[in-house]
Order: sequence, then C-alpha cells, then structure tokens
Amino acid sequence: RNVFDWMKMFAIAPVVDPSYTFLVNIEKHNYDQRNQVLNFYNLLKRNVKPYLDRIEDRPQTYQTAIEKIIEISFFDMESCDFLVREMIGKERMNERIKRSIDKFISQYIDSDDPRNLERHFKSLSEDLRVECAPVFCEQFSKLLSNNRISWKSEYLESMFHLFSQLFTAELDIMKVLVLLSKSRNVDLLLSFPKWSKFALESRNVKADFRTKISTLCEEWYSTIMSAVTNQKNTANPVIFLYQQLSAISFVLQRRTDIYKKLVDTVEQKILNFPQEWSFKATSFVGALESRIVGDFEKVLRQRLKSPLSIDTNDNAVIKIISQICNSSGSPLY
Repeated sequence: RNVFDWMKMFAIAPVVDPSYTFLVNIEKHNYDQRNQVLNFYNLLKRNVKPYLDRIEDRPQTYQTAIEKIIEISFFDMESCDFLVREMIGKERMNERIKRSIDKFISQYIDSDDPRNLERHFKSLSEDLRVECAPVFCEQFSKLLSNNRISWKSEYLESMFHLFSQLFTAELDIMKVLVLLSKSRNVDLLLSFPKWSKFALESRNVKADFRTKISTLCEEWYSTIMSAVTNQKNTANPVIFLYQQLSAISFVLQRRTDIYKKLVDTVEQKILNFPQEWSFKATSFVGALESRIVGDFEKVLRQRLKSPLSIDTNDNAVIKIISQICNSSGSPLY
C-alpha cells in the first residue's frame, strides 16, 4: 500500500466523508533527504491543494484540513514558504492558521544558541520575515531572560543583529532595552549602550522616546555599577565605571541632570576604593571625553590631598607619580 494513498481521499471526501474524519488518521513521515521532502510537497500540490481550495466555503472543515497539512508538512523554516505561498496562499492566512504555523516555528527555533535563531530568521523571505516576526520576538526575549546562557561574543552579535531587524515599534524596542538593562549577566549589560545608541540613531525618534532612553540609561548604570563592584575579579573598578559612563555619553550630552547624578554617585563610590585604583586609572580615563576627564580630575585632586601613610617610602611616592603622569589626557598632568 502506498503511504500517500490518503491523498486520494481529498477527491472523494465531499461524497464519502464530508466531515473529513479521515484526517485524524494521517501520520507525519520524516525524510532523510531534501529531494524526498520536495517530492512530498509536489504530491500535496497536485493531489491535495485543488480539493482544499474547493472547501474554502466551509470554514471549519477547511481550517481543520489546513491545520493537518501544516502538521504533516512542517520540517524546517523552508516549509513556511511552501505552506504560505503554495498550499495556503497569503490571501487566505487568518489568525487561526497563523497560530498553527507559529506553533511549529516556535518548536523548531527553540534553542539556547542565538546564532541558530538568526540563521532561521535569515532563511525566510523578506515578506515572511514580517509575518513570522512575532514568534521570533518571543524566542528572542526568552533568550535574553535565560540566565543559563554563557554569552559569547558571537551570541551577542547575533542578538544585536536580530534586535535591529525584529523590533521596529518604539514600545517593543523599549521592552527589550528594559529587559537588557536589568539582566543579571554582565556581558549582556555591557551590550546596553550599543543597543540603545542604535535605537536612537537608526530612526527618527520622538522626544518622549529619547527621554525614556535617558532615564533607562540611569537605571542601567546603577545596575552595572552594582554588578561590577560586587565582583572580585574586576581588574580596576574605577576604570570600568568611567568607561561605562563614557559608553552612554551619547545620551548624557543632552541630559546634564542625569550626568551630574551619575558622576556624583561614581565619585562617592570610588572614594571608598583604594587610592591606588584611582591613580592607575589615570592612563585610561585621560583618553575619554573632556567632561569626564575634568570630573575625574576633581576626584584625583581630592585623593591626592589625602595624607600618605607614615611608612610610605620614596619608591611608593615615585610609583604614584609615575601612574598619574602616564595619563594620555593632558588635563591630568
């Protein structure tokens, strides 16, 4: 018996099985080779599609039949093109059919590797990317909230590419940035400035959106400051804090109120750090924006006013001077 004999039922079902109960007995077959899949698709187009089109005026039966075809025909992302273009037709796509396809897409793209998600999205045609974007957005958010993932640079790059393509509405962009700004993962937190800058510079944004980004930058900075200063393996927290302040300078240029608040917070924080950290930071901070350099200089002067310990020898003093004079920014000399 031919495994495709069930296809013949579509021609006679209106007479012998008008309720199409035979659909429940159709089972999905998996194929090892692509040409086998293509052969199956050709058989569906020739033996099933013409009869499906004839029952379109019976919505419930048509929906049930289409859902079964989706179930037995979805093998990979290329199946979307076949189903939408050649079996269903974009003009017949309704919410119920879309949900059925989305269910199988969601199962197929479920992975802890963002590179797979990007690859699957790229495999879709331009118009289907729009149709399938919501299910990819959902998986994207799941990845962003997954605390088990070790975020390698390639993962972060794929996530950024997806962010730039999947999210276009300001409300959706803000939801992603809020999620990113509250991440428990430092590598993800470090991505926030790049993503925020893209969100602001890649489109004409409203003043309200820019204000929200600015406020979010403030919240993000507090989060990453706490995350890093609590880590024992951070090389020099002073350098890191000023580096991240510089990373969001594209926002702080317009929000001097937020900048002042963050600078005051940083100054209070680093005054509790060992003096040596501030001295060693001069060679890095001196290369940042002039406003940041100027504010760091105030902190440095305050630290230099602190009396050296009584047992500080000449070599230690020379070392401090050497650290400061190694700065690449002239305001720190």
